[in-house]
Amino acid sequence: MAITDLNYHSYFSLHTTADSTASTNEYNIFDEDRYSSYSFASVSSPDITYTSGDGKITFGAAGVYLIVVDVPVTVSGNTRVVGRLNINGTAVYTSDNLFAIDSADPFTYTFQTILTISKGDYLQVTLESSHGTRTLVAQNGASVVALKSNGDYANLFYTASANAAGSGPAEFTIFDSDNGGTVQSTLNNVTFAAGTGLLTPANTRTFLMLASLMAEAGTDGEASLKLYANGSAVDDVAGLITSYEPIDITYGFLSSLTGGQTASARTIGAGTITAEKGTSFTLFDITNNAGASPKALLSFTVDADSSDLADGNDICFDSNKWGSYAKTDRVTASGITYTADGGTFVTNSPGKYFILWNLVLGTADTGDRTIVIKNGSTEVYTAPMHMHSNLDPMEKTTCVILSAAAGDSFTFVISEGEAKIDAGTSITMFKVDDLGDLFPESEASTQIGDDYTINTQNPDVVGKQHSNITDKRTPFSVGVPGPGNLRGRTTAYAPSLGGKTKK
Repeated sequence: MAITDLNYHSYFSLHTTADSTASTNEYNIFDEDRYSSYSFASVSSPDITYTSGDGKITFGAAGVYLIVVDVPVTVSGNTRVVGRLNINGTAVYTSDNLFAIDSADPFTYTFQTILTISKGDYLQVTLESSHGTRTLVAQNGASVVALKSNGDYANLFYTASANAAGSGPAEFTIFDSDNGGTVQSTLNNVTFAAGTGLLTPANTRTFLMLASLMAEAGTDGEASLKLYANGSAVDDVAGLITSYEPIDITYGFLSSLTGGQTASARTIGAGTITAEKGTSFTLFDITNNAGASPKALLSFTVDADSSDLADGNDICFDSNKWGSYAKTDRVTASGITYTADGGTFVTNSPGKYFILWNLVLGTADTGDRTIVIKNGSTEVYTAPMHMHSNLDPMEKTTCVILSAAAGDSFTFVISEGEAKIDAGTSITMFKVDDLGDLFPESEASTQIGDDYTINTQNPDVVGKQHSNITDKRTPFSVGVPGPGNLRGRTTAYAPSLGGKTKK
């Protein structure tokens, strides 16, 4: 069986560790030719390949994939930035013209959707400045994540902007057809009611709920992006929308939804808000086909603003940064040990871990920050972030897949600047490389069972019997005792024809 025929959790993650060269033209942010000195870090399942020479991410298995892109962008002058996801050279997702301000960059733009991909298709991620003479640079920490669906899913995104909605202020459901616009939907075992903007899963599953609002405001002020389940607000995250628009606010976490419950993304601001082209809302089932959760998962949001952070390195999710610390668990954590005193996250088993970190900073001094994920003392991801006192609060999304060994300890660090960590800041982690659900294992305590069943190749005798892609199997000749093991022999038995002539 070819590896591309296996229905396991295909995954891919890449992030840059260098800045691109400046460009006025559309360019592939993962093409090494766009860098004076290119460097990156990546992890992937064996069926997804990346070629830096052309920036192509090629898929060996057909399926439906969650795609998440985060790009910190700097510009040479105020300009608008367009992000695109291209399959085989054709744009399948295009954002609106997001505004970038040279005095307050880098801004981080997040694009996310669900795409149906055929075997052999390739993905390219491009940026374009809409101003012909002003350049843009993709800063270090630009990332792309792809995760193959193994269950239910739904994605909505505007291919044409909605109308201005909400006033007074008034909260509204983003993908309600009353708001106008053109909505593209991709669904599996989830229904979409355009008249209400609601998604309804058919099955009880643990979903990644992820929304990206590209918003234009009728009145300057703070706006909230809210995620709802079963008609009630689960949590929300805030961002400032000013005349510098549209801007991007992204928010996500895990949520266990019962079949028949509704889910939606909503927003409220100081005045009207327009959901622009590229605004998206995703439900992505992280379980196997039977609804079993990964061996390791964790997701929670903090419930209050932190104390004032020092002008140095501060660990997000360290309870000592709060006068009164509280969090809300979105799922029951398993396989990851979080310690509030110190803000550490310890992985109990080796593997590849999807990480979504939504950081909201407020009450901040103007200046540059650095966002860092550490594994122990080693920096495994860094990206720049700029805070401006007039753009407060500001949301920063980080989405990557990282390798971890058993006992590894992750921390999430904000460096170089005073600020407060605002309520709604969230962390989500889950393991993406589990295979046990797809290759059931039988148990055997002895090589010969009580019922005389031969168990020499059962998992507790010679090792797990499943795909040889990620877990190497014991060779059959070694697992089966035979002549090579008799009477103290140390070499394999050499078969003989017993003097007979082979015909």
